[in-house]
Amino acid sequence: MLAFSRKTLRIRHIKEAQFHKAAADLQTGDIILLHTRFRFLSWLIRKGTKSYWNHVAIVLTTFEDLPGYHSVLVAEAASDGIEIHRIYKFLDNSSYDIGIKRVSGLTKSERDNLTGYILSHIDTPYDYRRLAGLFFAFITGRLDRVMTWINPKSFICSSFIQKAFYFSVSKHHQSRIIFAQPGDVIKTLEFISPADIAGSGQCEWIFNSRK
Repeated sequence: MLAFSRKTLRIRHIKEAQFHKAAADLQTGDIILLHTRFRFLSWLIRKGTKSYWNHVAIVLTTFEDLPGYHSVLVAEAASDGIEIHRIYKFLDNSSYDIGIKRVSGLTKSERDNLTGYILSHIDTPYDYRRLAGLFFAFITGRLDRVMTWINPKSFICSSFIQKAFYFSVSKHHQSRIIFAQPGDVIKTLEFISPADIAGSGQCEWIFNSRK
């Protein structure tokens, strides 16, 4: 048991060192994928989507953005709505494993739009009905049956990230930041999952690649 604990701690320290190296080059708009341990709902999401990842957040500010503030701020759609946290909330907690993806080619204007979209939706409620609809769709395969379940003014974690990108780029670039398979754009915006973002070719892995 002690040997296992030491091995786990050593792996964690290695991952932290690797993350800190990657974090030095983080950009606003980088996507944070999260594997949450010891939570049944998180396990259920991974099981339903057949993915290692169950949650997703987005980088709001980096080490270089705020003079005198030496951390990375991330935004997420959590149980209490859209929130902002230091990234160390996830890094300093053994309950989380972290991956990072990046949408390449974003302009400064698009990154500024992303920041504005995120900040304008702080405290927007989490959409539990939409999450229930996703589970229904996983079981039945009938996503069309649950379109009426959603509240278009609220989010789940992955719809928040997808919409932030979709509405922050020009219309002729929107197709390149759809993270799910081509199809109904409205359904993608509302019901995309962390697994879709993890598996998307529209953003590239820069740390801890898994699907």
